[in-house]
Amino acid sequence: MNNDRLTSAEIMNLWNSYLGNTMAEHVSKYFLTYIQDQDVYALVTDAWQLAKEQEQGAKQLLTQDGQPLPDGITEHDTHPGTPRLYTDNIILLIKYTLGQDGGAA
Repeated sequence: MNNDRLTSAEIMNLWNSYLGNTMAEHVSKYFLTYIQDQDVYALVTDAWQLAKEQEQGAKQLLTQDGQPLPDGITEHDTHPGTPRLYTDNIILLIKYTLGQDGGAA
């Protein structure tokens, strides 16, 4: 019997990936608004691009299997134009820490 449907464990992992990457995408986008150091900007830009790619991959696999998408983080969950909250060094620390915890930071 050939069953090409996703297992519940695979669906759970794809949901987690999708949610984590939508968060990472929008957090990174917020950070990019305020970063002053060009090296930090380049690193966060790479993280932003990776999060978008990973989000799209999870989305594609879920939709191909007929699974619903979770409500990820969107632009409606962020507030552009708010004052800068973090220095470039703190942004790097946040991105590093989230990455170490398995997030898509």
